[in-house]
Amino acid sequence: DGSSCKPGDITEQRYVEDLMGGTPNVRPTASTAKAVAALARASRSYRDHDCAYADRLLAAAEAGWAYLQASPQNIPATGFNGEQSTDDAERLWAAAELFRATKRPVYDRYFRDRYKSYASVWTSTTDSSGYPAQRAVIAYLSATPGQGDRVLAPA
Repeated sequence: DGSSCKPGDITEQRYVEDLMGGTPNVRPTASTAKAVAALARASRSYRDHDCAYADRLLAAAEAGWAYLQASPQNIPATGFNGEQSTDDAERLWAAAELFRATKRPVYDRYFRDRYKSYASVWTSTTDSSGYPAQRAVIAYLSATPGQGDRVLAPA
């Protein structure tokens, strides 16, 4: 129809809705886990240039992780983001990026306890490298350069 999606081109009044099924202040866990992964990764990127900002990013990532730990069940998004039935791959990615940023054992354990359930993504001919489980393994192996075969070897 030729209409633009650019924010500056939209003249109607817009609202931020903070409700899901009538419940206010809902924070979908898959979206939170993606944000945690991005924040942890960004903290590494800024570490050499603006340490204070990198610390703020990492603190936000760890606060998001704390929310995920306090909310162990998937809380799906609705509307534009669709309803996601699981958040496992996103949580795996968040843990891998936090491990890469901090080397803390808690994130290492979380990743190691769960990564094997995603072995099929490496043999799939239809999944893309954007799949969160693939991003998780890449981030984890990047945190342990040269040790990947030993770290992720079958038990």
